[in-house]
Amino acid sequence: MKRFNVDALMEGDILCGRNMVSATGRQIRAILGSTTNHNALIIRHNTRGWGIGDMAPPRGTFVPFSHYEDLMDSGAYMVRVLRIVDASAGERHSMSTYWQLCVDGQPYSKVGLYRLWVMRLVNSLPYHIHGTWCTRAVGDVCKKVFPDDRNPFRKIFVDGQPLKKNETPRTVENRLVQGLLRDVTNEVLREV
Repeated sequence: MKRFNVDALMEGDILCGRNMVSATGRQIRAILGSTTNHNALIIRHNTRGWGIGDMAPPRGTFVPFSHYEDLMDSGAYMVRVLRIVDASAGERHSMSTYWQLCVDGQPYSKVGLYRLWVMRLVNSLPYHIHGTWCTRAVGDVCKKVFPDDRNPFRKIFVDGQPLKKNETPRTVENRLVQGLLRDVTNEVLREV
């Protein structure tokens, strides 16, 4: 059984999930060309303590670690945890705060998600799709906390390093490859 090692986690760590049984998860991965289909933030809630700031239908909600631990134990889910390389302790704490202020209770936008399917045909949409889905929620929190030139959703190989307009799980995977994120899965998930 896999369990989160809370002592090794940091606020603002990014949970990357792969749903192993859902047809929707499989479709998202195929459409985006990614290995994961979901992102969420590790947060320290001001009243609930440590957990996961999640964005899934129907709305953004706080879930305990046991939610994902049970999914992993059932074989229905795989989880990786990534850490923003240069985030300070204050910025990490601000990510928890802004998740509560900006994402908690916000409706999940299925329409916005469906519009992302266009990205399979168009590599980079020239406009911002309105709505909130899992990775957009993480991106919105990062926009509140980090200046553009340090935001982990910036395109480091594009002149001027603009921010990604439409964040997806593949965006997070790309930022890992580019060195803006670090995989800490082996430090924060343990077999018991």
